[in-house]
Amino acid sequence: MFEPPTSIVYKGNPYADHNSTAYVTYERGVEVGCWGLCINAVSSALYSYVQRFLLPYIGLKGLYFMGYFVFGMGTSLIGLFPNIIATLILCSVFGVMSSTLYTIPFNLIAEYQ
Repeated sequence: MFEPPTSIVYKGNPYADHNSTAYVTYERGVEVGCWGLCINAVSSALYSYVQRFLLPYIGLKGLYFMGYFVFGMGTSLIGLFPNIIATLILCSVFGVMSSTLYTIPFNLIAEYQ
């Protein structure tokens, strides 16, 4: 039987009765996902701000490498510890990566122009 992608969240069912365990499980998965995105956005904003203080010490290439390194480490840790708390904590790592992707290439272009 084909299962729509939305029902994969926590193995819940978005089409179940609203007072059923399957629907509550689905709602919990969506709630945790929203918290993960919030943590990601906050960490991305904070790291974007901190980058200006780190820049004189490690340079743009160092910041770029550090962003990818932290992302790789966080991804491997999420694979090793697949529980809710570890995933929510490590969502901040993905914020560091998105901040690196959105700021460093443009700073490199501006520096070399």
